[in-house]
Amino acid sequence: MLKQYINRWRSQRRDQKHYDYFLHRLTNLSLMDNINSLPNPEKKMLRILGNGDSLKQMINQLDDSCDYMVSNAHILHPSYKELKPRYYVLADPAFFHPRANFNGLDIVKKILNDTTWSMTLFVPEEHTRNVTWLQSTEHVNIMRVNEAIYIGPEEHRQYCYDHNLAMPEVNNVLALAIYLGIYMRYQTIELYGVEHSWTRDIYVNADNHTCMRDSHFYDKKEVDENVIIDGDGRPMKFHEVLRLYASYFPTYWELREIADRKGVHVLNCCPNSFIDAFDKK
Repeated sequence: MLKQYINRWRSQRRDQKHYDYFLHRLTNLSLMDNINSLPNPEKKMLRILGNGDSLKQMINQLDDSCDYMVSNAHILHPSYKELKPRYYVLADPAFFHPRANFNGLDIVKKILNDTTWSMTLFVPEEHTRNVTWLQSTEHVNIMRVNEAIYIGPEEHRQYCYDHNLAMPEVNNVLALAIYLGIYMRYQTIELYGVEHSWTRDIYVNADNHTCMRDSHFYDKKEVDENVIIDGDGRPMKFHEVLRLYASYFPTYWELREIADRKGVHVLNCCPNSFIDAFDKK
């Protein structure tokens, strides 16, 4: 009995230590309950548009019966000004802190300058807290959200999600978009252009570099061979790439659980999508 008591005490101390670290180091307490400041839905359905190549065939079939949320470089496509999305989501830190293989500053500034209707731009607090030039404009309202990964006792997890202290791990901007759609309490969320079929498009070239032909619906020319590199500009090994992409999918199952708990129906309208957590339409 004494041994069991000591082990339980040690486990509780360890959990509390992790939880304290999460609260004081990983998240921003000033954004607590920011989730309650999310825009109120104007319509019952939200369509989240990914950037996959399949959106080319579907973009002209979309109507104005719902609200739209777009992400990443969607503004480069003519449909942006036609759809007039109500929400825009950016998650990659490279949009705010350029790195060797990608400079997203021009895209962010284009969003701020070219949007002429009322829209909310969601950005991660962690990567934008010191970006002084990122300010709301007449038409674009900047809203920062906690993107911290929860660390601590399991019984506190949902509380932290419900009060914007943390969210499921955001390895892909789609995860952040779905999370926001759920907490804005849309009845239905439809996903388009979300193939996530990278494993079908990766290969190793003659120089033993892991490459991928990653095409987007807004690309105007054929995509060339791209060596996959990490945030430091180092070519990634094949097993590192597989591990990275595999890490995306558990989050969608966690989001499915949250959606079911909140009574939100998420539908995957991308027929060739590898995401298996949501019902296919």
